[in-house]
Amino acid sequence: SLRLNDSVLHLAVHYLDWTLLAIPVPQTDMQTLCMACVLAAAKFQGPEHCVPALQTVMSFARCTEKEICDMELRVLFALEWRLNPVTTLQVVEHHLELGVVVPRDGCGDSVRPTVRLTNKVRKLSEFFLLQALYEHRFLESPATLCGAAALAAARETLGLEPWPRLLEQRSGYTRPSVVALAEDVLEQAHTRFPDE
Repeated sequence: SLRLNDSVLHLAVHYLDWTLLAIPVPQTDMQTLCMACVLAAAKFQGPEHCVPALQTVMSFARCTEKEICDMELRVLFALEWRLNPVTTLQVVEHHLELGVVVPRDGCGDSVRPTVRLTNKVRKLSEFFLLQALYEHRFLESPATLCGAAALAAARETLGLEPWPRLLEQRSGYTRPSVVALAEDVLEQAHTRFPDE
């Protein structure tokens, strides 16, 4: 197992999506492309000791060292060496850091319920973001809006107002635009996990 953290996974999928938009890649090279994106993301995002060994990457991609290195270079050129995009996960983490629990959520001034509720929002948001990674159509919206939609979906799932005024003011996104995409995110999750 590669044991990638979430930030590397989100970055690798971003690299993959944007590479496929930029250059044609034969179906036969898709596994090599995926692993080249993982390798590039791990090198960029994580500490050196978390970067998968080249032999491990080659075994997953079923390719030679030259093929994986050539593909990684193709990815870098396709991305025009812009390796630090804003990902939806970063957007969610930013909002969580600033606070996503508002007075109307009923926690009052008590720290413990606020922390518990924030952790629930975090876990659900991360789940919804992972579901969105499976669907290419979410690329059509900016990462800032997709991250906001994942938060709104999490809040709605917990029975809270999906996109309260504080988050609206902070993000610059109105409730209707965020809630519309949040419904799409919820539908995607429900499609993948119909019994949950």
